[in-house]
Parts: sequence; C-alpha cells; structure tokens
Amino acid sequence: MMPQRTNDTIIPLLRRLAIETDGQDLIEYALLTTFIGFAGAAGWNLMQTGLGTAYNSYINAVWSMWEPADPVGGGA
Repeated sequence: MMPQRTNDTIIPLLRRLAIETDGQDLIEYALLTTFIGFAGAAGWNLMQTGLGTAYNSYINAVWSMWEPADPVGGGA
C-alpha cells in the first residue's frame, strides 16, 4: 500500500515542476554559474600550462647566457 501512496504524491509533484515556471530563473543562473565555473577551471589549466612553459623557457635562456668566470684568473 505504501508504494502506491508515494506514486500518488510524486507524479503530481513532477507534473507541477514541469508546468510551473516559478524558480526557472534560479535554475538558469545556477546552470550558467556551473558552466562558467567549468570553463574557468579548464581555462586555468591551459593558462597554467602556458605560463609554466614560458617560465621554463625563460629560465633555460637565462641559464644558457651565464658564463662562469675564468678559473685561472687571467685578465683580458
């Protein structure tokens, strides 16, 4: 008997949720916020990779420009 009563309660609730538009804006804003959050996370990963690559190439270029001093101490 209990499952029948649950179905009698849920079906009208689902119909009402499908027909009524109250709260629709809230759902749209939640979906938009979620989309922006996922896009920001994906963009952050791409930006982090690009910045890491640029930083590493800069460091490698700077280290390759460095020349150690002459250990003999001879002048020019």
